[in-house]
Amino acid sequence: MLVKFDHLTYVVNRLNLKATVEEFERQGYKLAMREDHVPNLPSKMSFLQYKNSDHALYFMAPPQEGGLPVEVIAYQNTSSNISAIEYNLKDNSLIFNTPRPESLKKMLLAMGCASVSPCEVSFNGVLDPDTYLIKLQEKEQVSYYLDNEGFCCPTIFVRPASKTITQLTNASFRVTQPEDFSIQDKTMYVIFAIGEEGEIIEIVSNKI
Repeated sequence: MLVKFDHLTYVVNRLNLKATVEEFERQGYKLAMREDHVPNLPSKMSFLQYKNSDHALYFMAPPQEGGLPVEVIAYQNTSSNISAIEYNLKDNSLIFNTPRPESLKKMLLAMGCASVSPCEVSFNGVLDPDTYLIKLQEKEQVSYYLDNEGFCCPTIFVRPASKTITQLTNASFRVTQPEDFSIQDKTMYVIFAIGEEGEIIEIVSNKI
């Protein structure tokens, strides 16, 4: 079951972290959590171009007028190629770049999203205040590395994780094994779903 659209990840180099957080705050976002040295999960290492052992994490809560939460992630080493996600702050929609929109749409539908048009799905978690739109845009040479600068991996909260894993594997998509992730006395299960072109969606849950 889709519980909520948890956040979008925005990747920066550590050199630009302070300026990036300040820009989000100028846009009305509020810093809700920060950790400067968070170990990368073992499964995540295969999705990093540069094998940094840790990262900084600054969680930015959206303003009251709307928008998606954003997790600013800073690595020591980053790349600057075509981003997986295009997103305007405070919007309730995003663009997901992919060489094969029809395949990515199939993966999103397997997770529980609803079809809106041939290249658009809606995300409506039971705890989401709004419905969010995901537009699938055909684009080549997209970087899905999780240390590529810009907006990248969407993170969704589901319950239980096992049901979503089964739905994805039945639809022939690859998922990683659940791993424990703890930050500030909060522990979650983390799974990565991988599309046919390498697209990555992070899944978190508090129940297997």
